[in-house]
Amino acid sequence: MPNRPKKIRFYEFGAGDPLAALIRLGRNQANYLHNYLEALGALSVIEEQNYFDRDYLDEFSAFYSISSSGYSNVCRRLHFFSTTLNRSAFRRVAGGSKRALVNLKENYLGFVVIRPIPDAPLGRTVLRWFQDNDLTLPRITEPSRQYVIHLAGVSLSVKGLAWQQQDSAVGACATIGLWTLLHSSAFDDIHAVPTTVEITMAANRNNFLGKPPFPSQGLTRFQISECVKQHKLTPLIVESDVKDIHGNPKGFSRNRFCANCAAFIRSGYPVLIWVRGHTVPHIVVIGGFRSSNPNSIADGDIGFDAQDMPYVYIHDDNIGPHVRFRIDTVVEQYVDANGQQQSIEYVKLVADPPATNVGNVGVPSVQINYPELIPDFILAAGHEQIRSSPDTLSIKAMQLANITSSIFKAVGINMAVVVSSRFIKLSNYLGNEMDRILGGNNRLLSRVRLELCEKVSPMSLHIGLVRVGMRNGLELGDVLYDTTDSDRNHPAFVCISYNPAMSAVFNWQINNGSINAVLIEAF
Repeated sequence: MPNRPKKIRFYEFGAGDPLAALIRLGRNQANYLHNYLEALGALSVIEEQNYFDRDYLDEFSAFYSISSSGYSNVCRRLHFFSTTLNRSAFRRVAGGSKRALVNLKENYLGFVVIRPIPDAPLGRTVLRWFQDNDLTLPRITEPSRQYVIHLAGVSLSVKGLAWQQQDSAVGACATIGLWTLLHSSAFDDIHAVPTTVEITMAANRNNFLGKPPFPSQGLTRFQISECVKQHKLTPLIVESDVKDIHGNPKGFSRNRFCANCAAFIRSGYPVLIWVRGHTVPHIVVIGGFRSSNPNSIADGDIGFDAQDMPYVYIHDDNIGPHVRFRIDTVVEQYVDANGQQQSIEYVKLVADPPATNVGNVGVPSVQINYPELIPDFILAAGHEQIRSSPDTLSIKAMQLANITSSIFKAVGINMAVVVSSRFIKLSNYLGNEMDRILGGNNRLLSRVRLELCEKVSPMSLHIGLVRVGMRNGLELGDVLYDTTDSDRNHPAFVCISYNPAMSAVFNWQINNGSINAVLIEAF
């Protein structure tokens, strides 16, 4: 049957719109999305009844088109707004009213694609983050990107990270996780986002073993890494570090988990984690985290700036996007070979919806009694040129923290030394990062930028940034590392000091031979 033209529909949110209809059919993810949008203040819904979705068209071509069930190739797309809308109001927007257009753009909350798949109807979904009301401990969401959509000639945009429900035909949870991973803001300028079909095919390219790729049976860790490489990116892998009495991996220590997640998220890379807790291994993606309290590091101590982050925000195909999980730990007791009582402690993630003026987001829904997640494998997709491991960067950060603290104590400065590490594009460091730190002094900013270009050996496209600072967030100094060399060499390009005391630390390292780099004083 040929596709027919259909009108754009307008609904009051929650009053008969297609998302509300899915809730009545018992779709838990639709329930979560409804509660999330209600907490955002959704009032109106616009439905495009005819929408061709790139991901679904690829899935249709690869799998659904040859099914005897007669699936349609047309989706619907729902747009959500925190303002009252009807056809008359939208006519003013479509007619070019600037005032009406500004109102529409300011109140746009995002979109949900509804696929004609009865058991997995929720396709590509991007929703706005909640307003961050705790700027003292800000939420870090660097992987989020700007999505531009077009509705009847009107351009709208929403900042978030794409999510969709797995259909177990073209993509299981690993495929959906990789799909979200490759939507990263860090890849906007060089990579087209692959469809779920392209991801499944890439993961199976060297690993068919006689099995067809569709319907998808899930992906192994090898296949996940292979898929990342097939898309000309580097799989950056972090293994768990806590082991049981027999040497078997149990999970991540809190410091290791938080430091690596923070480094990846700040780099713009979402974090894919392989978790236990379900009846079968499950894969979810972290797209953001809540900053930790700086007072958690006492005077005279050292630590990572995110070592006590309280929450991560997860895309879980069983729940929805931006799901808040609390970082907690499991403590296991055992008796060692000498009969001594010992214990191990490792991270677990617990669904913990935030309270809003309309209740807890996602409650009552799938977050109630949701299994605790035990991460035991972390992967991020980094730029192809990056050959350094995140662990090596973390080690360099802690070495710098130790040296800084020791030298400060020797001269009577007893303060908390806080470090962080991440990957960053050189142009972004010279641009936005330098402007943020030194932007209040034009002459200083100009001098430092020129010295970085003229006094330092040519630097790699992406650099490893290790930063040392104080508990109050004040930056003391940076070390920029080459990411194109081996971890054994891991050379530094330059040390940038923002404080005379930090210059003494860097000079000691340079004179001692522990670091071979140019020193630039930015004060």
